[in-house]
Formats: sequence, C-alpha cells, structure tokens
Amino acid sequence: APHSFGDAEAEREVRANDRGYVFHSWSAQAQIKPMTIVASEGSYVWDGEGNRLLDFSGQLVFTNIGHQHPKVVAAIAAQAAKLCNVAPQYVNEARSEAARLIAERTPGDLDRVFFTNSGAEAIECAIKTARKYHWAKGHPERIDIIGFEGSFHGRTLAAVNASGNKSYLEGFGPPMDGFDQVPHGDIEAVKKATDGAGANVILDMVGGDYIDRNYDAAAVEGRIVQIAFLSGTPKAT
Repeated sequence: APHSFGDAEAEREVRANDRGYVFHSWSAQAQIKPMTIVASEGSYVWDGEGNRLLDFSGQLVFTNIGHQHPKVVAAIAAQAAKLCNVAPQYVNEARSEAARLIAERTPGDLDRVFFTNSGAEAIECAIKTARKYHWAKGHPERIDIIGFEGSFHGRTLAAVNASGNKSYLEGFGPPMDGFDQVPHGDIEAVKKATDGAGANVILDMVGGDYIDRNYDAAAVEGRIVQIAFLSGTPKAT
C-alpha cells in the first residue's frame, strides 16, 4: 500500500478537534459519527485507522476521475506556483480558458460563463438574473420560477423554495412567493404554469431520481435565458 497509517493517538486528536470545532453541514450534530479520511489514491481512500476502503461515491460535488489523478495534481501544483488567487475583476488565463471550453459545449448563444463557489450560488444567480431581466424589459411582475416536483437545486433559502421539497423547507418559515412546481415530464403543466405571466422554468436536465424522463426543450423555447451548473448538472432557467 502507498500509505502507512494507524496512529491511534493522532486519530483521536483529529476526531476530537472535528467534534469539538467543526459544524457539519446537513446534519444533526449530536447524531453523526463521521469517518476520518486521511488519504486517497485512484478508487481508494484510507481511514484514520489505516484501513484501505473502496470509494463508491467519488465524494460530493466532484467530477469523479479518480483520487489524486496525476494530471490534476500536476495542474494544481503548476497553477499554485504561478498564481494562487486573483480578484474577479481581473483577467486571468485559467478562468478565460475554462470559460471558453464551457461555452464551446453549451447550446445556442449561451456563451457567457459566470463562475460561482457552489451550485446553490449558481442557482441563486440564475433566479436573480431571470427576474432582473424581466424587470429591465418592463415586466417586474414576471418573478415566478416554475420547477419540477422532486428536484434538488441546493440548500440556500431560494434554492430550497425552487426545489419545493417540504422536508428541506421545514423549520425555515413559510414558503417564499414566486415559486411553484409541476409534475416531472408534464410539458402541458409547464405551458399552463407559464401562460400569461411569462414565468421562468428551472429544471434538472440530468437528474438521478428521474434520469429516464425526457424533456422537450422546444416546448419551453424562449423561456430559457441562462444555464446554471449544480454539481456538474446543468440547470436551465
């Protein structure tokens, strides 16, 4: 094995610091017992006791090409040696090239990329952009965001309202105005919901819970103004 672990004292210290100072996301803190991961390689991770485990998840919000892929490691090292951080108002080579590569693969005239820190932030930006667009065109009443039942768009307040999942909304006050959901795959319901007011549509183009369902993009043609990416999955709004 390429790694040698199993220092019980170090493992106890790491775990004590985690449980003493880290607030884990999406969890009731007293009810979790997270596993320690100290290293990874290819399809495997090593826990704090030195056990090698086959990783079936690829971890969260991650393009799964294997842990510590040598090309990724080399690219990160090269970029860190050249330029670690730069404010967004400046031009830089890495961001410009990433934007070009994305724009070459997006449909139609969706050729501008706004980079964010998370998928939920991308969704927030998409919602605000769609509403601001209608406001600028003289239709401030066009705020409605039509989504699909069972979708997931993130954990921020607007994102959970766009998803409409009651379990994610519970405890955060009444649902926000301007969000509604229709059954998956029901294009007639989409047309009905968007009639008159000129609402916006948000959908998972590829979703794990309903990956076998197809959507007719032409049915909502003219309503798609922006593509947002959540965990590598495009969202159209």
